[in-house]
Amino acid sequence: MVKKNILSGFVFVALLLNAYAAFGEYKGVLEELFFYHHPSARAEAMGKGYVAIDGDLFASFYNPAGLASVRGILVTGSYLPTPFYLLEKSSLSFVGGSFQIGDYGVVGLSRYHLSYGEMSLWNRKRQQVEKFTPGVSMYTLTLATDLEYFLVGVNLKLIHRRYGIDDNTNAGLADLGILRGFSLQEGKRVQQTVKIGASLFNFTYSSIGPSNRGDELPVIFRLGSSYRLSMFRGFVLENLETFDALCHIEYQKLLNSKYRRGIKVGGELTFLQVLAFRYGHYREKIDDLGHPEANKNLLSEDTYGFGVRIPLRQSSGSKIPLNLKFDMVRLDQPNYLKRSTIKEEFSLYTLSVNLLL
Repeated sequence: MVKKNILSGFVFVALLLNAYAAFGEYKGVLEELFFYHHPSARAEAMGKGYVAIDGDLFASFYNPAGLASVRGILVTGSYLPTPFYLLEKSSLSFVGGSFQIGDYGVVGLSRYHLSYGEMSLWNRKRQQVEKFTPGVSMYTLTLATDLEYFLVGVNLKLIHRRYGIDDNTNAGLADLGILRGFSLQEGKRVQQTVKIGASLFNFTYSSIGPSNRGDELPVIFRLGSSYRLSMFRGFVLENLETFDALCHIEYQKLLNSKYRRGIKVGGELTFLQVLAFRYGHYREKIDDLGHPEANKNLLSEDTYGFGVRIPLRQSSGSKIPLNLKFDMVRLDQPNYLKRSTIKEEFSLYTLSVNLLL
């Protein structure tokens, strides 16, 4: 029976790895939503890898299983003004919430929105006829639970794309994720844990647009691991770890494209569960669009950022059942051109409120 299950698993993986031959190849549609920037400032600061990190609402963007460890009610939002060159009025935003349903699991709902900025329609007499705001929204319903040995989760998504006044298209898709944690050492002075996570974004191989000529959406496989070291709980302040270190590594591969394959690494140092400093690096293979003399075929970037947490629940001895988090990054825009001298920055801000009932 075990051998049969293992064989079935290998067959399933083999079918996934070769499914693009039947479903079609991803050619970069909506790259600006899936790859250019991410909704989490913490993930952006740590090399854009998050598949083996859990405990906040942004985990569902990378691995829906990561939401299973969230407790109470969590409300999260992020905002990134002017995320792209030349689109001065564009913006990225994320808003969502999750709710723990007893021991059954966690339900999350979020909206990730990319606005290209307000545009105008003009007639032949150069008179403004109408204004509209093109953009893309991704609505996500996340269901996650703890199965004792594993955290598992599923995302059900609806993508709504609006490129013109009468140009509206939709797509439905789903993601799967799994996360397993191992305790290496557990004590008052030192705690060590290792987590392994994997997820499959758009395992339904969905496309967006008319059924006979729709654009394929990316099918993203992520596999990673994280290591956390927490030390001297209560040494300076009662109920708070004095020092916490987190590092991770992640491998990303698109199952329906030869591009965007890469490695992401990062780390975080947190003091007194209040102030966090982060650093990361990622490398991704990208499409040079047939012009290798002008465009890069490898994107390699360093990332960094910081975060502030106000752990009211721990510091008050559970008298105030509330925790607050603020994260931020300010980085150079990724440069896809070999000889470009343009230097622009982007800033991403994240705020989370966790009510622990």
